[in-house]
Amino acid sequence: MDPSELFDTDDWAAATEQAVEALFQEAFVASAQSAAAQFGITFDVHNERAVAWLGSTTRKFAKDITETTLAAITGELQEAYRLGESIPQIRDRIRSVFQEASKTRATTIARTEIINASNAGLLETYRQADVAQKRWLTARDERVDSICWENQVAGPIGLEESFPSGHTAPGAHPRCRCVIQPVVGAKSRQLVGSKTTADILYAPVPRMAEVRCQVCHHLLAKNVSDGEFVCSKCSRGNQRLYVIERGVLIEERRL
Repeated sequence: MDPSELFDTDDWAAATEQAVEALFQEAFVASAQSAAAQFGITFDVHNERAVAWLGSTTRKFAKDITETTLAAITGELQEAYRLGESIPQIRDRIRSVFQEASKTRATTIARTEIINASNAGLLETYRQADVAQKRWLTARDERVDSICWENQVAGPIGLEESFPSGHTAPGAHPRCRCVIQPVVGAKSRQLVGSKTTADILYAPVPRMAEVRCQVCHHLLAKNVSDGEFVCSKCSRGNQRLYVIERGVLIEERRL
């Protein structure tokens, strides 16, 4: 059986692109505007580089997800054929591919891409603020990947230069938690007026003003950047999990 008969790659890619476009844009713009405020400037949302980044990243993401899913389906069909499995068994194999994509893999991808979009927004803000140099900042704990440590150790580099990993900004790998920092020079200090270097050294983390249960509208949290929340007011059958990453709701599902 031809996997493309079960999985229309063009339709799937188009649907994926449409689904994630707003999420990427929200993370990019929220991060950029937050950083711009620290520099005392207004972020240009319609800047050609920003528009181009959002478009190309969304298309590439949709294409990669589609190809990965198609490869997984192909692998399952080949294994089913080798084992001589029945139609119900093949159906279960295909179903498992989409279940995996909608749970574990989807969460990992969402968190990774939110970090990427947020840092891309920061980098574009630094360009508009005329920052000359940047540095890579890790979470500084035992979970930090060796690639990210090397990028941090590299210290300040030119704004358009690449870090040792080859990246111009985080993330460097799935679930990367790093952030790009501006290295403030004399020209940049003129932009922020009375603000000091310490005021803008660390890139601000976007926050969600409040998290509310979508079932009973109970307030779960206020002013949060990251976390997982479950409504204690809802009955067990109606409870939902809300996952916030860098001020954006990236997952909502029934428990």
